[in-house]
Amino acid sequence: MVKPSGAIGVWLCAEGCANSMAMQAIEMNGEAVAMNVAAFRFGRRAAADPAAVEALVKPQPEAERDSLKLSQSLDETIERRLDFLTKYQNAAYAARYLAKNVVAAGLARQCTIQLSYAIGVSEPLSIYVDTHGTGKVAEAKLEKAIAKVMDLSPRGIRTHLSLNRPIYARTSSYGHFGRTAEKDGGFSWEKTDLVKALKAAVK
Repeated sequence: MVKPSGAIGVWLCAEGCANSMAMQAIEMNGEAVAMNVAAFRFGRRAAADPAAVEALVKPQPEAERDSLKLSQSLDETIERRLDFLTKYQNAAYAARYLAKNVVAAGLARQCTIQLSYAIGVSEPLSIYVDTHGTGKVAEAKLEKAIAKVMDLSPRGIRTHLSLNRPIYARTSSYGHFGRTAEKDGGFSWEKTDLVKALKAAVK
């Protein structure tokens, strides 16, 4: 790993250490860990790119506000829960796909990616990358590159990974991840076809 030098290197080191200590403190506290981690990451994004955050939380059109209303029947509740769970699973596929491509591109030896969403907002509120000290480029740079190379809206994920197909029965045995991408689109999240795009995006 290249050792940072000069004032910029010191700043990057200090930022990384501070982030790591804050995350450890949240985990040690043990209260609402997932929510507090998401809030910390959202605040980090707000500090780095306030304009983007303001755009995400601006008042929504009437049609989008309607999506936040309480369900009026059991059928409506089931339909909305199904939609939520589908989006949650698709985000997990996208995170796996992107992390695998970061490693395949040689930008890190290990990579964990978290995508945070809010109801009624199509774009992720937060893209968080952790290369566990193995990164060849700054994690903040990877976060920006990821947003460039893939549309991470629910529709964008479904389209990019071709998820609107009957490819899920085979995941009931031996799990969803760590498999081999198949010609008919099965396990599309295991492909490493974003390597060139990621390398170009971090230059």
